[in-house]
Amino acid sequence: MNRALVCTCVAGLAALTLASPAAAQISIDNSPASAPALGRVARGTTATVFVINPSTGAVTRVSGNAARVTTGTVTSPTITVTCGIGGNCKSRNIRVRVTAGASSDATIVSFAVSNLTGSTYVTGSPPNEAASLDFQITTPGGNASATFKLGLRVQVAASAAGLYNLPWTVVVDIL
Repeated sequence: MNRALVCTCVAGLAALTLASPAAAQISIDNSPASAPALGRVARGTTATVFVINPSTGAVTRVSGNAARVTTGTVTSPTITVTCGIGGNCKSRNIRVRVTAGASSDATIVSFAVSNLTGSTYVTGSPPNEAASLDFQITTPGGNASATFKLGLRVQVAASAAGLYNLPWTVVVDIL
């Protein structure tokens, strides 16, 4: 039986929703809850894409002509998956799914994963950057955690400016 836990994350908000009776077996956390905060963006005449490096938090404009007014790096989201003492989490692989939510002027175009600790990728390597991610990690073991960072490719619409909430969801299943 699959057991799932869902983390719906928005810059400034992280909420856990129990999808099945898995709370005693597995938990998920997004730290910091406000990650990533892209900062203030000045209006451009074309759609602009910014990439947030998952390892360093560096923000790079890769297309378009909007400007990021806020300087410096951002804090990349750090996801921690923790297995409890009992149940299947301590002996089975864990499926992780990451998807973007709906937003207005700024949208997450793709995700990247890096810096996995406390576990390994079942395939031996991280998934390729994609609009949504679906990958498996080995169990961290009972009463232990696995942690990874998320990078994002964010598109800001032409003529858009301001601060943005970037909604995304992480779903974790015990296989």
